[in-house]
Amino acid sequence: GSPGASAEPSETREQRLPRIVAQGADAVLAAGRTAQGAKELDEAEILYRNACDRGKVEACRLAGQLYDPVDLAPGRDTQRSPADARQAVSLYRKALEAGSADAEKDLERLRDAIEKAAQAGDSTARVLLDTWPKKP
Repeated sequence: GSPGASAEPSETREQRLPRIVAQGADAVLAAGRTAQGAKELDEAEILYRNACDRGKVEACRLAGQLYDPVDLAPGRDTQRSPADARQAVSLYRKALEAGSADAEKDLERLRDAIEKAAQAGDSTARVLLDTWPKKP
């Protein structure tokens, strides 16, 4: 694996994360992918959000996929609730604002799915549509 992404066997998450974060945004993004591959989705989310905050557009999108109730991100085997879609929208928009064309596709796909859920009577989906951010 990449340097820093591999963990010492006795190292706790509390020890590992600050060490990875200190290595810079590229290392954080790589470690997030490693964590997601190992189905450590809580850790992947923390790492992706950190890399996203540090300007890694792809990390914003990957974090959004972890919350997306439509798209099963690799390593995730359960559907997320429509309430999680709010987080996905926020993260996808951040990626979109930073120039990710893929995030725009993710947002459109998610909105279509939420519209279908709202039409089927899902009250959470209706609220989400009512508060959907307008295109800039």
